[in-house]
Amino acid sequence: MTEGSSPRSRLLEEAQKLFSAKGFFGVSVREIAKNAGANPAMISYYFGSKEGLYREILEHAMERIEEQTINLHNPKIPPRERIAFYVRGVIHLHRNNPHYAKILLHEIQNPSSNLSKIALPRISQMARGIRQALQEGQDTGEFRSDIPPPLGAYFVASVANFYFLQAPLIHSVVPEIGAQDALLEESVLKIFFEGMGKKCDASS
Repeated sequence: MTEGSSPRSRLLEEAQKLFSAKGFFGVSVREIAKNAGANPAMISYYFGSKEGLYREILEHAMERIEEQTINLHNPKIPPRERIAFYVRGVIHLHRNNPHYAKILLHEIQNPSSNLSKIALPRISQMARGIRQALQEGQDTGEFRSDIPPPLGAYFVASVANFYFLQAPLIHSVVPEIGAQDALLEESVLKIFFEGMGKKCDASS
């Protein structure tokens, strides 16, 4: 908890930690207030309800993702660079805001009404941006044409996000990966672009 921070800031900070650990349905108003050193009534005062507090956190998370991946939707940027901006943007965001991935994972596994209202429209927009970039790359001959853009979008988004969505599991299965974390984004891009740039014999 930040020394001297406002009650509102403390509530946001502590609620984000709790929601990332337990999800929306696993956290009570009393628990949030206690961890923030605040009166439970302050949640109603600042946010209207626990859902209002959660909605603000989720909204801010999705806004940050949009900020980090904005170049994905710039048609003046070549397709390869747009995809690279996406991968680097989401990985940078996850590294600097580790609670976001966990909150989104809880939301996907145990959806509240905010999944369809706040998260899915933004996620769908990013998916469309990746598909469009891949389609343009295929149309110009830069990318191989035998991988459908929707599948290509699924592959690159999954690899870029899964490490952060399931970090404890990954570190327990492959503990050595922690020492190679700094290589993640460039490794993702290298593997993806090499796979999309030439035909690989899947049987070899």
